[in-house]
Amino acid sequence: MEKIKDYFYYTKSERNGTLVLAIVCFLLFLSSHLLPFMHTQEPIALEQFVVDTLLPGHLAEADTTSSVALLPFDPNLATRQELLAYDIPEKTVRTILNFREKVGRFEKPEDLKKVYNLSKEDYDQLLPHIRIATPGKKYQDRKTTQPIHSEVKKRSFNPNTITKAELLNYGVPDRIANTILNYRNKGGIFRQKGDLKKIYGLSPDLYDQLAPYIVIDNAATDGPPANVGKVTRQSVAVVRIDINQATAQEWRQLKGIGPFYSKRITNFRQKLGGFYSIDQVAETYGLPDSTFQKIKPFLHLTPLTQKISINQITVDSLARHPYITYRQARAIVNYRINHGPFESWEDFKNILVLTPEEQQKLAHYLQFR
Repeated sequence: MEKIKDYFYYTKSERNGTLVLAIVCFLLFLSSHLLPFMHTQEPIALEQFVVDTLLPGHLAEADTTSSVALLPFDPNLATRQELLAYDIPEKTVRTILNFREKVGRFEKPEDLKKVYNLSKEDYDQLLPHIRIATPGKKYQDRKTTQPIHSEVKKRSFNPNTITKAELLNYGVPDRIANTILNYRNKGGIFRQKGDLKKIYGLSPDLYDQLAPYIVIDNAATDGPPANVGKVTRQSVAVVRIDINQATAQEWRQLKGIGPFYSKRITNFRQKLGGFYSIDQVAETYGLPDSTFQKIKPFLHLTPLTQKISINQITVDSLARHPYITYRQARAIVNYRINHGPFESWEDFKNILVLTPEEQQKLAHYLQFR
């Protein structure tokens, strides 16, 4: 029994410590119930404290949203950073930029609905601030309320001579403007308004806007140069040219053949070594078949004179011929090295990298001696 009492025996210091701990626990329990009654003032949020402390009274209740949402913007001109500033999701911004690049400009605010991943909520939020400039008009400053003035729409233009900057002023996207210039640089000519429809990426809506201002000088595109003299329809109708001897200037006497096509025809003839058939003229790069059919009655042919010495020519020289690729030229020369010189056309027919049609076309240019 004495041993059991030993377990419940405390020293004086242990009894004092236990009493102090009980008092502390009681005070903590009591404070948790009394503090709500002691704290009578509502807590102040940090942002409210900053507003009340740092701003004048009438500004403290001002709208704290970004001011950018109050500014007008043109979805045809806005950059990626500007679109993101309007809280448009990154994925939607990329879609808008791709739409402008591949489809064309937004003609009216409602066109923005065509952006498939632009939510109705985002569209409704943007709609009051969308300002779309007509072709040829640009915002001088998106923060200004001054009217936008431009006289460019009142002027006509020739798509064969217009500059890139002028195309952009008419609302033509940068990529399409480059396509138009590349088409011209490669010898393309717009002979009538409708030819502009052939430009890849040019939307029908944009063409309809440009069409009233397109003026094409046919004399500058179809006619001969100024120093050749005036060529009437009657004189063009009776002219006949030798396709293997006519100069570029003589080619331009034909209706539909301007400076670009005449140069292409003569360059193609030189690379071939001459035409063996009038129909070869139709193979000239970019020459419309309708144009060839019109000039065909006025073409005649003299015998071909330039031949290819197939047993002496190098790979590089042979590959320059329009009818032979570099791979085919290398195969021909390797066959000659491995089997000896070509004795006749029958030997050449053993070149299997050439189709029968390709061999037949080359037969007019080969010389085996």
